Amino acid sequence: MIASPTPLARLATYINGRPFKPEDFTPDGLPVVRIKQLLDPEEQCDMYNGPVESSVILRDGDLVFSWSGSLAVRRWDRGKAILNQHLFRVIEEPGVDRSWLRWGLESAIGTLQGAMHGSAMTHITRRVLKDVMLSVPSLDRQRSVARYLDRETARIDALIDKKRSLVAALLEAQPVVASITLLRTIDGPGALHARFPDGWKRVPFRWLFEEIDERSDDGSEELMSVSQTRGVIAQSELGDRHQYAETLAGYKICRKGDLVINRMWVYYGALGVAPSTGLVSPDYSVFRTRGGLSADFAAQILRTPAYVGEMTRLVKGVGAAFQGAVRKPRLHPRELGQIVMPVPPPGEQQELLRELRERTQAVRKRVGLVERSVALLLEKRQALIAQAISGQINVTEAA
Repeated sequence: MIASPTPLARLATYINGRPFKPEDFTPDGLPVVRIKQLLDPEEQCDMYNGPVESSVILRDGDLVFSWSGSLAVRRWDRGKAILNQHLFRVIEEPGVDRSWLRWGLESAIGTLQGAMHGSAMTHITRRVLKDVMLSVPSLDRQRSVARYLDRETARIDALIDKKRSLVAALLEAQPVVASITLLRTIDGPGALHARFPDGWKRVPFRWLFEEIDERSDDGSEELMSVSQTRGVIAQSELGDRHQYAETLAGYKICRKGDLVINRMWVYYGALGVAPSTGLVSPDYSVFRTRGGLSADFAAQILRTPAYVGEMTRLVKGVGAAFQGAVRKPRLHPRELGQIVMPVPPPGEQQELLRELRERTQAVRKRVGLVERSVALLLEKRQALIAQAISGQINVTEAA
């Protein structure tokens, strides 16, 4: 029997996964599990069919602990796989129940996070596992606590899943809200040919916008990016640590009010209006209104499902030329220029945009409320685990 309190290091053996290089992966074999695959079952795995130590083979029921980057504990249930480095396969010592240990490690995550080392990729060391303690009850008590937490956290998790599904549904509905607000129609392929109010015109994009190819002399302007959800924003706001070219000289200049389109991801709605003067990748397209249609109105229209579908159709039309190539197909300005845009009178454009902003703000407010409730449930979940593991809850009476 293990005495109480006990260091985490004495409760189990922690086996680090295998370090893989990109060239190690093969077309088939066993899936290789990294942190992102541990946390998200939908993430695609690389494969490996070579020899591997039995100690890093995962099987259903194994306990996995992510000790680098995002700290997390999971019971593996997705079949035979190979553990990548930065993940521990945790093998409990005699006298320790595996399910209880899973919750014990989760209860210690707050303490472990405060002891993480490193800058680029923070992590915990084996020394930390010797310093962090857990009080270990009898094996029968461990099993009772584990059963209680299995049941109660499952209830909380189910509620969290429902709330997250609601958030996803609200966010997915926003383009349809834009269609109803701006196009006055429920979106679908026919929205491009819908009957619009009197006074509206139908004008090809190329007659409304001029492509601008202004280049920076020294690259001193602020670097901008196009986010699928936030439009055109400063690269610094994305917290992006990628390395860029030594000089941004020759990058395209976008000025306040220009319509900026990421040609490779435009069919995901990656476009927006520049909030200020800045630089964008030479592979982006920058358009300036010729008059008649504001860039803000055009950006919202192009994000609606019907217009995204039309741009996708055009991308696929030119995509054959890229089959087998490394580069992905891009929407060229000449294809975009073919798209016919609805053009309401200027005053009506501004009124419709105002109406859309009000509706969008209402949706975002509701999303914020739901996300806050999810955060509170996560706090409650963590507190429940800590209280049960520390013995503050009588799990027999609670049951």
